[in-house]
Amino acid sequence: MVFPESIKKFVLEPQANSTITLMNFSSLIKTLIPIQLGAFKFLAETVYGSNLTDYTMLGGYAVSSTDPVTKIQKYEALKTFSVWTDLNYASFFTYGLFIGYTKNLGSENTIENTYFSRGSNINNIYRVAPRVSYKQNDILVCLEYEFTSAAYGVPDNKGIVQNTTNYNNSRIYTSVYYFF
Repeated sequence: MVFPESIKKFVLEPQANSTITLMNFSSLIKTLIPIQLGAFKFLAETVYGSNLTDYTMLGGYAVSSTDPVTKIQKYEALKTFSVWTDLNYASFFTYGLFIGYTKNLGSENTIENTYFSRGSNINNIYRVAPRVSYKQNDILVCLEYEFTSAAYGVPDNKGIVQNTTNYNNSRIYTSVYYFF
């Protein structure tokens, strides 16, 4: 393919040669506790790391400095923490409760105001979702209420979001499944 001289530099030459160090820690707890009239199931997970956008989580990275002469930028990863639990009790009806929380922890170092991230203006998000379901033979009917709250604000010079305002969302889901 032939490129005009004016764009050859941008198409054929890499514009960045920077790397950042990233880390991730994740743990999952799963237990099944039998109870006399059914079963109680407990699930929980925690995730802590930096640039967790591949997990579809808050975070990413930001520009930490720009050389005034060469315009070469250095980058800093943004850290995120999340925890969730799911409680489930199965009897004639199955009752469940999901509770989740995630927090934008920002950066350890000062960053400029250029972000490559998801939710750089979100401090935290939490969700509470109770549900009930009923299964008869191959049919499963479910009803779930979900409440989600996100605290939006302005990130400071370390990417930690300040002066937040909570925005809430409520939903009711119904679903019917046929298993064959």
